[in-house]
Amino acid sequence: MKRLFCIEANSIIDSVPELKTIIHHEMNPHLCIEQQYFFLQQQEAKELEKLLLEVGLFENATQCVLLQGGVKGENFYDYGVECDQGIILDMSALCTFIIVKGDAIDRQMAEIQLSEHLVFTYKTEASGTIYYTESHLQELMSGIAHAYHIEVEFLDLDKCNKKV
Repeated sequence: MKRLFCIEANSIIDSVPELKTIIHHEMNPHLCIEQQYFFLQQQEAKELEKLLLEVGLFENATQCVLLQGGVKGENFYDYGVECDQGIILDMSALCTFIIVKGDAIDRQMAEIQLSEHLVFTYKTEASGTIYYTESHLQELMSGIAHAYHIEVEFLDLDKCNKKV
């Protein structure tokens, strides 16, 4: 899992090939998808944001994650995109959580109900399964966990967490 910083340009940028050439050669984004430019370093993304603001083509800045493999949920394409390097999720409206306690049967039953609301599921060796859902559903996820007698822990990109 890699954290990416995404800068989105206005679609008008497609009619300014000179600017696109400058971005690709001088700013060296890690990845480009249409008008979205992904960087590994926040400072590099800020430089592009500044340039696009100067020329009136800045649209949006978001933090994303780049993942290898995983299971797409029903709303995946509202928040994610597939590319040659893996899966990119826009974290601006998503939250992540893991299941930290509960017996196996309760976990399985909870996962069935949770899956109806998941954008993406990603398995890691270190943390087990990480679940991605819409941020506004965090309370619902906590309620499902409580109903099935399991405990979930919400995470953020900086590994800060909040136990529920």
